Amino acid sequence: MIPKQLLLGLSLVLGGGVILYAVNQGQSDTAQNVQTAKTTPLADSVVTTVDDGVARPTVEPLTVDMATESKLLTAKQEAREARTLAQEKEAMALIEAQEKAQQLALDKATAEQKALATATPADTLTVETRPEAIAVAKAQAERERLEKLAKEKELKAKKEQERREKDDKEKAKKEQDEKAKADKLKAQKEQAEKEKKEQAKKARDEAPQNANNGQHKVVRGDGLIKLSRQYGVPVSVLAEANNMGRHDPLPLGKTIKIPSKAQVARLEHEAKEREAQKAAAASADKRLKEARQKGSDGDSNARYGVQVSLADNQAKADELAKKYEDAGYKVSTSQTSRGVRVLVGSEKNQDAAAALRDKIKNDSRVDGSGAWVKRVQ
Repeated sequence: MIPKQLLLGLSLVLGGGVILYAVNQGQSDTAQNVQTAKTTPLADSVVTTVDDGVARPTVEPLTVDMATESKLLTAKQEAREARTLAQEKEAMALIEAQEKAQQLALDKATAEQKALATATPADTLTVETRPEAIAVAKAQAERERLEKLAKEKELKAKKEQERREKDDKEKAKKEQDEKAKADKLKAQKEQAEKEKKEQAKKARDEAPQNANNGQHKVVRGDGLIKLSRQYGVPVSVLAEANNMGRHDPLPLGKTIKIPSKAQVARLEHEAKEREAQKAAAASADKRLKEARQKGSDGDSNARYGVQVSLADNQAKADELAKKYEDAGYKVSTSQTSRGVRVLVGSEKNQDAAAALRDKIKNDSRVDGSGAWVKRVQ
């Protein structure tokens, strides 16, 4: 393959040579004309020599007239212009041929470059057989082959990495699902075992204390203490379950209820709550008596009560007031914009009213959970 630079250089050299030839040809014609004019004597002048040895020009008559001479000069000028025009046309033709040759050389070089870019090493050898061109083509082909292999290797490695990541994600998800499933099964199993144990415990707690479905028929020699030891039930619980006192005798043939363990626990809890309420009520009653002995807080006209309810109507208020009156409390009702107020007591100081409130809250005969102290005047 002829290098592009070499073709361009040759084209420039040829063009310059053509132009130089044309210029030189024009200069030669001009010089020839000048020389002819110098060597050709004028038709109307002749050099003569006189006796004194000095040469002097002698005017002779013209051989042609002025019109003819003008025509000859015009013909010569036209001939010169024709020759100059022909030379210019030749120069333009040469320049045009040179440009065509340059364009053909450029087209050929471009085609060869494209052929080398798409041809295999074997095809390249057929296009260009010079050793350096072959080496360059081989190196280019090898470089392109290595780049292609590197890209394919990189793409393959990327796909392999993506496949491994996908497999790892699927594996992790599968393991997570299996673990969640195992945990769920384990939790269900534990819950079932827990429920089973609770049911068994409940069955044991609620099971009767003897084979007679939680009942005992009194025979000679039975008493609450004996039955308490026999069935493992506290005397107080046994007496409460049968609505008896701790020291009441047991008639022969009477059926005694024997509570289960759950019933025993419930009765004991209720008994403790009653004892606590009784103790709290006693304490509140004691504080109430002490507070009433103090007198007023400083304002002798002040009165404090315990509001236990704000009924929707007078009938409900009267019904609630009767319950407190039956429990021994002094109750009054009054109409307000929000309902009928039910007020218990009328104390001279706030401490007494607070003690009365605590007493009401610990009184099992009434519901004083919402009771609070209020100054009524």
